[in-house]
Amino acid sequence: SAASLRPNSLRQASPAGVGGPTGVRGKVRSPSVAAMGKSNSSMSRSGRSGGGSGSNANIAGFFASMEQDLGDEWQDLAENEVAINAMLRAQRKQGFSTMLPRGRPAGKFPRITKSCRGASVPLLLPSREQLKQGELGYLHEWEQHDNAWCKFQAVPPSVVTMASVPWPPCDADVLEFCEKLQAPGEVKQAYRIACRRWHPDKFLQHYGSVIAAEELTPIKSRVNEVFQSLVSQWERRNR
Repeated sequence: SAASLRPNSLRQASPAGVGGPTGVRGKVRSPSVAAMGKSNSSMSRSGRSGGGSGSNANIAGFFASMEQDLGDEWQDLAENEVAINAMLRAQRKQGFSTMLPRGRPAGKFPRITKSCRGASVPLLLPSREQLKQGELGYLHEWEQHDNAWCKFQAVPPSVVTMASVPWPPCDADVLEFCEKLQAPGEVKQAYRIACRRWHPDKFLQHYGSVIAAEELTPIKSRVNEVFQSLVSQWERRNR
C-alpha cells in the first residue's frame, strides 16, 4: 500500500492526529500538547489563587486600618464629651441657667431667629487644656465635698444650720461622683451610699435633734431636693 511504501523516517515523524500511528485523524493528541495544556491550566489556577490571596490581604489590611482610625475617633469624642460635661457642670453651678431668656426651660439655648441668621457671631470655645483643667478642678471640688461630709458625719456640729451642711457641688452629679469616689464601677453600691447620706428620713434621724428650729424647714426642703435628683439619676442609669 501507499502507507507501506513510505520511508520509516517519514512515518515516525508524522504528527499524531494527522497521520500518526493509529491512522485515524483527530483521535490521538500529542503527549507534548497534553502536557502543555495541563501546565497552562495549573499556571492559570495558581495565578488566580495567588491574586485572590493578595486581594484578600489588601482588603483585610484596609478594614484593620479603618477600625484603628474609628477607634481613635471614638476615643477623642469620649474625651471631648467628658471635658464639655465638666464645663457645663461648672456653668450650671455658677448660675448659667439664669442667664437664659425668660419663658424658656433651663439648659436649652434660645432658637436662632430669622433676623440673626447670617450674622457673624463669634463662638469662643475653650481649648482642650482648659477643659481638662476644668474637669480636674471639678473632680477636686467633689473630693473636698466628700472629705467635708466625712468630717460632718464623724463629728456633727452642736447646731446644724444650712451653712454647716456640706451640700453637694451639683445635685445632678451626686450619683456619678459618689461612684467615682466611693464605689468605682459599682453604681448600685454608690446609690446606697448616697441614699444613706441624703434620704430625708435618714438625715433627720441622724441630725434632726441638733438642727436649729428656724432652719428645719429649709434644710428639709434642700435635703429633699438632693434626694429627688439622686433618684432621677438612678432611674436614668437603669433605663
